[in-house]
Amino acid sequence: MNLPEQLSAVLDKILSNKKIGSSESVILDTKITETAKRWRKMMNECDDCVCLLKKSLYGLRQSGLQWHKELVRMLLSIGFKALPQDQCVFVARKNEHIMLIAIYVNDLILATNDNVWLNNVKNKLSNKFEMKDMGKISDCLGIQFSRDNEDRVYMEQSVYIERLLERFGMCECKPALTPIDVNVKLMKPESVNESVMKQYPYQSLVGALMFLAVSTRPDVTYSVNYLSQFNTNYNVEHWKAAKRVLRYLKGIPNYGLVYERTGLSLFSVVDADWAANSVDRKSYSGFAFIFAGAPISWEARKQRVVALSSTEAEYVAISEATREALYLSNIFNNIGMMGM
Repeated sequence: MNLPEQLSAVLDKILSNKKIGSSESVILDTKITETAKRWRKMMNECDDCVCLLKKSLYGLRQSGLQWHKELVRMLLSIGFKALPQDQCVFVARKNEHIMLIAIYVNDLILATNDNVWLNNVKNKLSNKFEMKDMGKISDCLGIQFSRDNEDRVYMEQSVYIERLLERFGMCECKPALTPIDVNVKLMKPESVNESVMKQYPYQSLVGALMFLAVSTRPDVTYSVNYLSQFNTNYNVEHWKAAKRVLRYLKGIPNYGLVYERTGLSLFSVVDADWAANSVDRKSYSGFAFIFAGAPISWEARKQRVVALSSTEAEYVAISEATREALYLSNIFNNIGMMGM
C-alpha cells in the first residue's frame, strides 16, 4: 500500500466513525485556518511525507478552538450575541420573546419562551451541523434536572454523590447531621509527612467535594473551603474531617436547588466572622444571591487579609459581594432582565 492509499484508508476510517450528535462529528466539520504540516507516521516508509489538512482532526491543538469559532459564527449569523461577561452564553430577543443558548464544547442548552422560535433555531443549527435533539434537559455535567407539575425546576447531584460514596468506601457509613464538627479545630502538622499523606486520598476527596460545593450544594461550601487549606499538609485528623462531609451528604443526597416563580427580585445576603480561622486568624466571608427562590451565586472563602476588627471583616465581605453583584447585574442587563 503506497502513501496515498494509506492516507485514504486512515481518513475513511475517521469519517466512518462520525455519529450524529457526538463529538466525532463536530470537529471534523470545521475548517482549519492554520497550515497543518505534521502528520503522524503511518508506516515505516516515507518519513518526510506530510499532509496538508483542510479541516480539523482530533488531536490537533487548534481543533477545539476552530469548532468554537465555527459555532460562534453560526450563532451570530442567526441573530445571537455573546454575553460580555460569559462568552459561552448567547442571547437573542424578538419582541417580547427571549432565547438563551449556553454551550459547553459541542453540547448546547437552549431556553426560550417561544417554542416556534426554538424549533426554527434548532432547524437552522441542524442544517449547518450534524446534531441530535436530546429533548428537555435532564442531565448535564453531572447535574440532574427535573420539573414538577407546578413548573418548579430542580437541580441536584444525587448520582454524583452516590458515586463519591462508593469511590471512597463510604456507602455504609453512618450519616452526620452537619458537614463539619465545630468542636474540632484542625491545625496544620508541624512538618510535611509524605508517608502519612500518601495513605489518604485527601486532595482527591476535597477536589471532588469542591465540584459539589460550586454546583448545587452551597450547604457544604464553607466546609470544603475550610478543608482545602490543608491540601498540602494533612494527616489522619484532616482525613476524618473530610470524610465527615461525605457522611453528611450520605444523609441528604437529594438536596439541591429549587427554582420557581416567586415574583421577588434578585437579592443577596452577606456575612463575615472575625479571626475565626485558628491557622492564620484570617476571617471568612460568605454571600449568596437569591433569585427565583434559590441561590444562583454563592461563596464562602477565607479573606486575603487579616482583619483588625469585626467591622473591617464585614467591609471586606461586603466588597467581595459587591463585585459579584455588579457582575450579575451586568448579566441581567444584557439579557434584558434588569428589572428582575
